[in-house]
Amino acid sequence: MKSIGKIFKSKKFIVTIIGLIIPILNSNFDWGLDKEAIFAMLGSVGLFNIGQGIADAGSKGATSGTVD
Repeated sequence: MKSIGKIFKSKKFIVTIIGLIIPILNSNFDWGLDKEAIFAMLGSVGLFNIGQGIADAGSKGATSGTVD
């Protein structure tokens, strides 16, 4: 089982949190980002996470779909 510390330090987690915080900050501080820019950013975050997940699955020592 992964420790909580490893999860908080993972690239996927950090990028996802940033991707969720930016739209909230945009609405609170009126940064001027329109919906299309926010959707593009969230799409990039999703694609990054998918790509990183594929890379993690193909890395040395990866198991066949099981979590420790």
